[in-house]
Amino acid sequence: MKLWRDDNPQDFQQAITAFQEAIIATPTTNPNRQQYLDTLFSALVKKFDQTGDFIHLDTLVNSTPKDDSDRAMWLNNLSIELGRQYQRGSGQHYLDAAIRIAQYAVDTDLHEISALNTLSIHLKRRYQVTSSHGDLTEAIRLVRMAANLATEPGEDRAASFSNLAIYLRLEHDYGRTEQLLQDAIDAANESVKAAGNSPSSVHCLVALSSALEKRYEENGNIDDLKEAVRLSREAEERASNTQDGYPSLLNNLGGQLEVMYLQSGDVGLLDNSIEVTQRACDMAPEGHIDRAMILDNLATRIGRQFQHTGDSELLEESIKSSRLAVQGTEAKHIDLPERLNNLGNKLLLRHIRLPNIKDLDEAINVTKKAIELVIGKRSSYATLRNNLANLLQYKFRYSRDLAFLNEGIDILTDLVEEMERLPKNHPGVASKRHNLAVKLSQRYYFSGNSDDIDKAVDILERTVKNMTQEDQHLPVCLKSLGHGYQTQSMIRQDPPSKIDQALDCFVRASELPQAIPWMRINAVRQAIAILHQKKDWARADKLAGKAMALLPLVCSRHLSREDQVYAISQASGLAADQGSLALRLGEVNRALEHLEFGRGIILGYILDSRSEFNDLKLDHPDLANLYEELRSKANREFEPKASANEGWLLKERRDAVRELEGVVKRIQEHTKYGRFLKGPTIDELKGFATESPVVLVNVTDISSDAIILTKNHTKAISLPELQSRNAPTSLQQCFTQYSLSRAGNERDMSGEDDDDLEGNNLPNTLSWLWSKCVRHILEEMRQIGISLSSADPPRVWWVGSGIASSFPFHAARDISLDPEKDALRLVVSSYSPTIRTLQHSQSRVSSSVLSKGENPSILVVTMPKTPGQKPLDGAEAERRAIEKVCKGIYSIDDSLKSPTADDVSKAIPKSDILHFACHGKSDHVNPLNSHLLLQKRLGDKTVVDRLSASKLSRIAATGKARMVYLSACSTAQVPNSKLRDEGLHIASVFQVLGFLHAIGTLWSAGDDICVEIADGFYSHITQNSKTGFPNDQVARALRSAILSIQSRYPNNPEIWAQFVHFGV
Repeated sequence: MKLWRDDNPQDFQQAITAFQEAIIATPTTNPNRQQYLDTLFSALVKKFDQTGDFIHLDTLVNSTPKDDSDRAMWLNNLSIELGRQYQRGSGQHYLDAAIRIAQYAVDTDLHEISALNTLSIHLKRRYQVTSSHGDLTEAIRLVRMAANLATEPGEDRAASFSNLAIYLRLEHDYGRTEQLLQDAIDAANESVKAAGNSPSSVHCLVALSSALEKRYEENGNIDDLKEAVRLSREAEERASNTQDGYPSLLNNLGGQLEVMYLQSGDVGLLDNSIEVTQRACDMAPEGHIDRAMILDNLATRIGRQFQHTGDSELLEESIKSSRLAVQGTEAKHIDLPERLNNLGNKLLLRHIRLPNIKDLDEAINVTKKAIELVIGKRSSYATLRNNLANLLQYKFRYSRDLAFLNEGIDILTDLVEEMERLPKNHPGVASKRHNLAVKLSQRYYFSGNSDDIDKAVDILERTVKNMTQEDQHLPVCLKSLGHGYQTQSMIRQDPPSKIDQALDCFVRASELPQAIPWMRINAVRQAIAILHQKKDWARADKLAGKAMALLPLVCSRHLSREDQVYAISQASGLAADQGSLALRLGEVNRALEHLEFGRGIILGYILDSRSEFNDLKLDHPDLANLYEELRSKANREFEPKASANEGWLLKERRDAVRELEGVVKRIQEHTKYGRFLKGPTIDELKGFATESPVVLVNVTDISSDAIILTKNHTKAISLPELQSRNAPTSLQQCFTQYSLSRAGNERDMSGEDDDDLEGNNLPNTLSWLWSKCVRHILEEMRQIGISLSSADPPRVWWVGSGIASSFPFHAARDISLDPEKDALRLVVSSYSPTIRTLQHSQSRVSSSVLSKGENPSILVVTMPKTPGQKPLDGAEAERRAIEKVCKGIYSIDDSLKSPTADDVSKAIPKSDILHFACHGKSDHVNPLNSHLLLQKRLGDKTVVDRLSASKLSRIAATGKARMVYLSACSTAQVPNSKLRDEGLHIASVFQVLGFLHAIGTLWSAGDDICVEIADGFYSHITQNSKTGFPNDQVARALRSAILSIQSRYPNNPEIWAQFVHFGV
């Protein structure tokens, strides 16, 4: 047939003319007439697809006489088919064609309800792509006509009112009037009523669900959200998975479940949201018009899951989905800028977690592209420029090139000037001004130009002045303004007025109920520093007490481990501060209680297999559930948008903070829970002590002190010389970083490495630590009757706090190398992150007693070669030395050579003594990511397999669990200064898992020295193992092995001083 041989235009046109004449000549009753129309339709649509020329569609329209009774219906069907082609990804010209044909249908018969609906649907779709408001206005007019014509219940009325509900909700988003939203809900209800149980009821239920979800966003009524989810689930049950719009239905349900998760904190809802959204994505084929939208939402929801768990694989999956969403979005699509921005945000997250300049550069590039697409067109233009300024700040921090910070400041300056035309209380104005002030302050700290800090203070003063007391941004603006006043005071040596203004800002910020708890804690720490300067310790102590009460709200046991670490990093130093303040006021017992309560929180959660809160849930479930619900609301962070929902979210947070205080008091009224959220009493702490002392050394920029705790004594010692002014270079940064930690960083969890203990200055550091600290402690121990002798040295457990958290007390000695002035010779040192952790180990001693005739078993894990690392020739030598020394005394299990992390994880619960000879690495951001380096197969390659502290924390040690020996680098190190007080590292995690002893290292260790220390250690142990495993000899055995190396390298403590003992 010539019609299909369309390579010749003349032949094609002759064939078209012939078909048109045949159609006109054929009566409408003739069955062949429809066949002619269908053939003509296929040919002209194909030609339109090839050329995009509307003339071919116009030809098709003109092929049907205007007085044909079926003309409107036929044109409407043609328009629907063109719309489907567009939805399958055939391009914008198909949508324009669908609108053109639908308009012909409406012009043919103004009473054709389906045609009115079809045209309105296409116009709505074009509005969503182009944001042309005229299309939405016309769509509403048309669908109102259809609704007025459809007077009887049924498909037409149901479709008309469900479409009207959708369009009115979109119009509400455009104009934000309450009546529009109510009209949308009324229309959706009418559509559900009209549809009954027909297939069209699915779309009606979705329309009503979406309208109710929107009302929840506006007024915060949780009943609206719950009903929206119920309706979406009902729609899912009724729908066929082949029905048009089914992927979109699932996507909407996933979004509502995501909102439910954000409202309640229930992670199961987030998992369900991701599962539903993944199904939606799987059902939307490549090229489907909704696929890019679904992928973008999937990326966001997986990103939330990453933020909850910290699992880097989830972040990778989120970035992958976000990339696909961008790639699947047309260049002119209205949502492309937002999807580019989302991709940029996820790349920044990956850069923060694992600094990579390529990620940061790509994030900057995609954000700039998004800005180009929206210049002068949309409200998101301001948000995108603000995000770009933040990215440029990160680029400055990475490169130290001031040009990037200057560019960011220029962007924000223009943005703030533009926003001056908006109402003073317009959402977003305050945050942009604050952002500019922060970056000006940062430029001052880098360049020293005082004009920058003056501008920053001026901006913040005007911003705060225009804020209401309830404004969400008031706490952070007050905190930044306080820093500005402090800086001005230091620059100009101003009279007390500036510092008093700073104090007022910090106190006000700490008392605002809309501030999330960790920000209130941080504001208190700023105020404490000023009150310390004023020597007003009583007021500082009172403020610190209020902040300490917030600590359990900041870091709940029911957060993910990643969230716990982040939360604690924001409250870093608070317990140490209050300990110093209580000691300043002469209250030793209270100081000890505070230091024990506010430190090692995450280890405590790992340690609690049956926690106080779990007991509360069993005894008083209603109270427990109410507490968790309010705690979640009080800590919720959100990004406010220019909508009414900001108000109720803030109100909900303020109300939750107030209600929490009452709920905690109600819980504490029950006798069993009188100490709920208070920590152990001084009597309980004394009960943990033994005849040998526990020495807690607390160093802050407020004071330096030690508390000696035995069963019969609690004695505080002031250590006034243990301060930054005379500290060696290797420790100066410790004091500096502690002071800087008060400034906080709202989005940053990392802390600087603030010491270099293994450097060349270590002898001087140990000498300073002896003369300013350890010497005085040992003298006091003699005063309370503890004999110090190198021949029979007593046990001492060291607990470092604040700046002293990582101090190597065990190796402190005089520069003269006098053995009578050497802690290693005078005492047998052990460490514990907290007193409670030590008590946990002591409580397990009886359960680890050997049966008569039973020998403990040793499992040795070796990694002679590790992918990407230098070989450890000593690993196998270490294994052979252990087997030789222990043969015949201990059972030696088959060693695990080059195992996977799973292999070792399975062996741990059954192990008595576990020895690792491998590489270790401490994570500089999150100590839970510190790990031992093992290996696994990946395809045809061998790659590193990490046995992390996080993975270890989920293992239950069910065997005798006597000892773990970590002959690896940095297994007792916490490089992040913000997390030192948590004492969270690989060795301490093994301790709380139930191992009575853990031997680790404070820094890197040489391969040969590791072999010698292990050999000496096990030799001492086996010589004292006549009656089983000698718990009392483990710390002594390590000391003996270290002393043998010290005697050969007395001037090189970096070789031997890193080995430390944790446990009983």
